[in-house]
Amino acid sequence: MSDSGEHAADPIPHALEAQKRACESLGSTVATRILDALAGDYTSKGPTHRLLHDRFSRPVHDAAPLRLLGGLHRLALSAAAPDLARHFPTTGGRPSDHLERDTVVAVETHAHALDADLDQQVQTNEIGRSVVHMALCQWLGRSGHTEFDLFEVGSSAGLNLNFMRYGADTGHGTMGDQGSPIMFGPEWFDIAPPIDGRAATPVRIVGSDPHPIDVSTDDGATRLLSFVWPDHLERFGRLRTAIEIARTHPPDLRRASADTFLADAIASPAARPTVVFHSITWQYMGPDTQEAFVATLSRLGQDATTTSPLVWARMEPAGAVADIQATIWSGSDTAVHQRLGTIGYHGRGMRWSEPSG
Repeated sequence: MSDSGEHAADPIPHALEAQKRACESLGSTVATRILDALAGDYTSKGPTHRLLHDRFSRPVHDAAPLRLLGGLHRLALSAAAPDLARHFPTTGGRPSDHLERDTVVAVETHAHALDADLDQQVQTNEIGRSVVHMALCQWLGRSGHTEFDLFEVGSSAGLNLNFMRYGADTGHGTMGDQGSPIMFGPEWFDIAPPIDGRAATPVRIVGSDPHPIDVSTDDGATRLLSFVWPDHLERFGRLRTAIEIARTHPPDLRRASADTFLADAIASPAARPTVVFHSITWQYMGPDTQEAFVATLSRLGQDATTTSPLVWARMEPAGAVADIQATIWSGSDTAVHQRLGTIGYHGRGMRWSEPSG
C-alpha cells in the first residue's frame, strides 16, 4: 500500500479501509471483520477514534491498522481479553456474531495497553518468504558460485536467517533441509526456480533490525505471533515452529539501522559473493535511511569483482504481488539489474523468471 490516497483532513478511515481490503484479499475473515468494526467505531467517534485520532500523519506508511490488530491479538494470546479470545481460532475460539461488539469493547477496556502497542513497529517475520532465500542459493549456484555471505536488513526476529534449516519440495526438485519440521510443498510454487544440484552455500548469515524481537523470551514470542492474523492457523503454527528452531539455533541478529549495519558488517568483504537482502522492508526505512542505504551499497559495489560480486536482492511490493529483484556489482562501471520473478506477500505463488544466459 502507499500513502497517495490518504486524506489530508483525517487519513485514518482510509488506512483502516485499505488494510481491511488487504486482509480480505489475503483470506483473513476475522481480521477483515475486526477492521470493519474499528472503522465503524472510528467514524462514530467511539473508543477507536479516541485511540487513533491525530496520532499518525501517515497511518498507511506506519502500518497503524496492523499495529492495532497486533495489539488486539496479543491481548487474546496473553489471556488478558478472554471475550475477544473466544472469537480467535489461534486461541481455540470461533468467531461469532458478537466479534464486532467485543472488538470495540476490548479497545475501550484495554485502551492503555493498546496505546503502548501503537508505539511498536509491526514485526511479521513471515517464514514463507524464506523460499526466496532458498531460490537465491540456486540462482547463485547456476551463476558459478559455490559459497556466499548473506546480510539481511529488516530481519525482525531473524527467523528467516535460519532458512537453511527449512526445506522445500518444488515438485521439480528440493531445496534446503528435507528433514525439517518446516516444509514448503509444490503448492507454494507456480513456477519454481531451476534446481540442478549447484546451489551455493552460505558461509556467514547475519541480520539486522532497528527493533529486533527476542523470541527466546515468552513476551517476544507472543509479540511476534500476535502479528499473524487470528484465523491464519497454518501461518501461526509455522511461525511457532520457527520460533522453537530459533531457540535451539539462535540467529546472528544485530540491533542496527539498515545503512549503518551494512557499513559495519561488510567493512572487509570476503573473496566470495556478498548478498544483501530484504523483504517487505523498504517502505518502513524512511527516505533518509533509503538514500543512505543505497549510497552505502554503491560505495561497497566499487570494490566488487566477478569472483566476489555484491548482490542487492529484495522482495518488495509490486501491486497484488511482490517483485523479486537483484542488482549486481561485479567490477564493471555500472551495476546490472535483473528481475527474478514475483511472489505472494506471504511466500506462496512464486513465479521464478530470471533472465536466461
